[in-house]
Amino acid sequence: MKLFLDCDQTLYRNASLVDHIRSRMVLFMQEHFGEEAEVVNRIRAEYLKKYGTTLAGLMIHEGIDPGKFINFVHDVDLTSYLSPNPALRTVLESLVCPVYIASNAPGFHVERVLGILGIDHIPLRIFSIESFGYEGKPNRSSYEYLLEQTSTVPGEAMLIDDYSLNLKVAREMGFATCLVGDEEWEPRLERLEMISSLPGITH
Repeated sequence: MKLFLDCDQTLYRNASLVDHIRSRMVLFMQEHFGEEAEVVNRIRAEYLKKYGTTLAGLMIHEGIDPGKFINFVHDVDLTSYLSPNPALRTVLESLVCPVYIASNAPGFHVERVLGILGIDHIPLRIFSIESFGYEGKPNRSSYEYLLEQTSTVPGEAMLIDDYSLNLKVAREMGFATCLVGDEEWEPRLERLEMISSLPGITH
């Protein structure tokens, strides 16, 4: 088994941080469109539903420079929200299977998160939104890229994520899947409340 872990709200659980990042997306879009938050939130919801990410919609419809967007959105002091997690470190150090990070966040953000959580010493290859050519999960191309780059067949892969749509597409492709958190999902599928429970489903 090869394990693919999402980053935000999977390696940690902090709704305040995610809300802050989301608010910066809205602010970026307000400045771009010259509209109120209510309007851009509707646009953002449409992009998410159609393309899987806000950035994909902005690139397709507005020609937004992805670097400009992600640098603005992720200009956040993560130390105000995250701290070292020894339990997570212990869990990841105990795993004998290959582990990768598969995130729709930019690489620099993922690296910061790993550093603050105290797990950046663990050899975790990072696949970020840049790796996916800015077409991240749940686009099938992102999962195909993961499989190709890690010489993996779907039946040997497990994706752990906090977003059910990401898991749905991966499962359709043959991945084993596991949801982290409390989002509504099919009860017959694997679920973790916290990533620290990980050995229970991988051993």
